[in-house]
Amino acid sequence: MMNQELIEVDWLKGVKVLLIGHYIPGPLAAYLLKCLGAEVIKCEPPFYDYMRQLPPFIKGKKEK
Repeated sequence: MMNQELIEVDWLKGVKVLLIGHYIPGPLAAYLLKCLGAEVIKCEPPFYDYMRQLPPFIKGKKEK
């Protein structure tokens, strides 16, 4: 099996992205834009990010 490593490029260097999406699609898109060189700013709801309720959970860590 080949070793697959993520290669970051700077095609979107200087671009700022405001992430207001939830669950899988929003964070995934932001991750891909970050890999292309964009600066990603995450805006969460006042209480918590809904993704923190989904597994996998880290043993010994408790969300407030």
